[in-house]
Amino acid sequence: MDQLYCPEATHEIETNRARADRVLFDDYRIVPNLLTCERKYHPTCDYLVKVQTDIKQHMRREVATWMLEVCEERGCEEVVFPLSVNLMDRFLSIVNIHRSQLQLLASVCLLAASKLRQTRSFSVEQLCYYTDHSITPEELISWELLVLTKLGWDLGSIVATDFVDYTLHSLQKHAKLGSRVRQHAFTFISLCAIGGGKNQVLHETRPGKRYSCEYKG
Repeated sequence: MDQLYCPEATHEIETNRARADRVLFDDYRIVPNLLTCERKYHPTCDYLVKVQTDIKQHMRREVATWMLEVCEERGCEEVVFPLSVNLMDRFLSIVNIHRSQLQLLASVCLLAASKLRQTRSFSVEQLCYYTDHSITPEELISWELLVLTKLGWDLGSIVATDFVDYTLHSLQKHAKLGSRVRQHAFTFISLCAIGGGKNQVLHETRPGKRYSCEYKG
């Protein structure tokens, strides 16, 4: 019995959040600096055409949808999903992989993003469970080192969710906005990260452009 594993998310454990720093939110330099910094974290090319020989658009869309479902199941911070997709896209833009390795890569990116952006990261065992044990803990750990090395250990990507709170703070000066608007923004960001159909190239769009479209649309 002591070896049984329960994958249920511990949603009753709430993350303590710091109060918003008005000095930062009122600093007009923040968003321009984010827009400048994000450039280095954008995928370097249309990798589905120029790099990948076995990965197709629908495969990327399916694995991205799976990544979102895992994040929702575990109650992850909103930034974990778009960051993990960004890491995956950056890796795919420089390394050609087989389709059988795509979910392994996605799992590694979820692991890395959760370690970086939330207090309770995924465990290796949890991610293996969510792949229906199609990958092993040893493969996950080995590929984590591979991904980190290929990305130069630079995982602090600027993603679209990083713009949301600053934008809402600015808009609230002109109109009172509730938490629903914030949630709608995160939902739209997730849809852009998944891509597919008419949105199939949205994963190649810079986060700053996505954040701009959310509020202009």
